[in-house]
Amino acid sequence: KRYDKVVRKLSSKITSELPLVREDASKVEELHVVRRDCKQLRYVLEMGEFSKPPKPLVTLRSWQDLLGTIRDHDVMITHLRGLKQSPEILSALNTEIESRNNSYRKFVETSRENPTSRFAANA
Repeated sequence: KRYDKVVRKLSSKITSELPLVREDASKVEELHVVRRDCKQLRYVLEMGEFSKPPKPLVTLRSWQDLLGTIRDHDVMITHLRGLKQSPEILSALNTEIESRNNSYRKFVETSRENPTSRFAANA
């Protein structure tokens, strides 16, 4: 069934990408790829008919929110680093970096368990 094949493929991809992005906060683009893959898998799972959303779907929503927040911080950090430095800019930059680090820690904590791996098992 095509639906199952797509779910397995995306789940397998996320499962293989997670260790890299959980171990290295500097993997900005890789984090963005995981976010996109989570988004795709979430949308595919939402096409399924469930009386109650499965745990992987709930988890994917949470991960997607956290990864989106991290991405927003990464974009702002890049922007601030490109500006002429001033005390205000440095303060804003430090605030963004601290907020980004907090969001990243939350993602690492919530991604310890990977409920999508059960879909990847048959990939």
